[in-house]
Amino acid sequence: MKYYQGRALKIAARARDGRMVHLPATIMRKYINMSGLQGTFAIYYNDDGQLLQIDKLS
Repeated sequence: MKYYQGRALKIAARARDGRMVHLPATIMRKYINMSGLQGTFAIYYNDDGQLLQIDKLS
């Protein structure tokens, strides 16, 4: 609910290996709908931890 009110700063997702990862809500916003975040994504960062690109795989 916080996400839809614009108050969520991070979202949690499960990685393929079972780990939970926390991502900034702003970078995933275009992929989130009323059902939540669904699909498989490749997320790329540079060596400094800055986001380079997100690809939706499925």
